[in-house]
Amino acid sequence: MAALPRLAARPAASLRPGMPSARSAGVAAAAASSSSSSSSSSRRLHCSALASSSQRSSSSSSSSSSSSSSTAPEPISLLHKVLLGTGAAVASLHNPARGDMIALLSELSGEPVLPALRDAMLASPEGRRVLLQRPQIHTKSVDMAYLRGLQEGTFGKEYTRWLDWNNVGPDTRAEVLHVNDETLRYVMTRNRQAHDMHHVLCLMPVSHLGETVVKIFEAAHFGLPVSYLSSLAGPLRLSAAERAQLFGGAGGGLAGWAWREGRRVKPLIGVYWEERWEQNFDEMRAELGFEEPLPSRSQRSIVRAAAHSRSAMTSSMFAQRLVRKRERGK
Repeated sequence: MAALPRLAARPAASLRPGMPSARSAGVAAAAASSSSSSSSSSRRLHCSALASSSQRSSSSSSSSSSSSSSTAPEPISLLHKVLLGTGAAVASLHNPARGDMIALLSELSGEPVLPALRDAMLASPEGRRVLLQRPQIHTKSVDMAYLRGLQEGTFGKEYTRWLDWNNVGPDTRAEVLHVNDETLRYVMTRNRQAHDMHHVLCLMPVSHLGETVVKIFEAAHFGLPVSYLSSLAGPLRLSAAERAQLFGGAGGGLAGWAWREGRRVKPLIGVYWEERWEQNFDEMRAELGFEEPLPSRSQRSIVRAAAHSRSAMTSSMFAQRLVRKRERGK
């Protein structure tokens, strides 16, 4: 396994808006101590250190202006959450395209799951660095031009190619507003901002089919209730041919593959994506435990069509990947 690449040539501003200066060396020492112990008492020590660090950083005006996730929203009551969640669930089922309602529902229904995701971050040195440094994934903190200029085959190059192919960007994720705990709010923010990374790792485009496959993967991997809801509602928007791709074929189709991958791969919530831009993409997928989705008959027909027209590559990023490998082999 190749060593993780470093971004020594990049200024700190190209990685994230900045780490609050109030996060002291004592917090870092508390994080380092957990590498020798995974007990519940160690987790409590980390959570206490993170909480005290958050309180210190929130008292600093420069810290509060460095990142939107450091601005604490007003706490809301349980009754308010129930009412908001019910309304968001009804709106999401009525119109699955309402991204704002889905984001709201994810916050209101996912808070009980967030402590487990936080503990998964604390379980590795890489995840602890993410939780302590609080990097953000958007164009104010990530140098997209630099990523586009990386060598072929690197994670950063594949990520920006996926963004360009699908005509999307990293600035579309809604701010997390309804998670009261500051640390858990960042965990939700990190998971939300990394959604495009999950697409890239699963080799899926922004489409009804691709989104459904990724939601199935996320449901199995993270366990957030809104991912299960999206996994159930997603197939209703698919055509008959797309549903055949999703459920047909060996191993339960793409749905079966996504579920197995979600249960098997290493915890993605603790991956420091910003440290891995220069890492080989195939090696990173293998390190995290991903396997290639098996192409169905319909996907193979897409590959053949894409050999004549790149615009035909609309159903699966896996097809795009096969075409690029075929072209490099000529």
